[in-house]
Amino acid sequence: MSMFRVNCSGIRDIIATKHEKIATEIIELIAKKAKVMANGTMDAFDRLNLAIESAPKDIEDLSAIKEQMAGAPGEIAKLKNEIAAGMKVYDILKQFFYQFSEDEDYDRQWRLFGSPGDTMEKIQKQSNYLDKEKDKFVNIMKQD
Repeated sequence: MSMFRVNCSGIRDIIATKHEKIATEIIELIAKKAKVMANGTMDAFDRLNLAIESAPKDIEDLSAIKEQMAGAPGEIAKLKNEIAAGMKVYDILKQFFYQFSEDEDYDRQWRLFGSPGDTMEKIQKQSNYLDKEKDKFVNIMKQD
């Protein structure tokens, strides 16, 4: 500019450093949100699996477990929406080439994705087990 020379390289470097720091912190915040969301959804699946896999003590418990298993597809459908939202967040992280600090965090994404299938497999196995237990309880009641 006419007689004056303005050197903006120092200011540019400071602003670029601040911008880079803010971007990194936002990506870390997205990763934390993904982890919290995945943990919440996985906890819901764990509670569902725990209720399904419990061993019945009597015929009433068996009936309660069967009811829980009958309602499981509806709960899984609700949780699939959360899984879809979580997978979108993980896709955002992938776009930024985000590297998780621990392998467990990376595996959480795929455990979250596979949880509905795992739960349905557990329901099928438990259904077979409960049928055998029902026969056992019926025989006990007949003997009584």
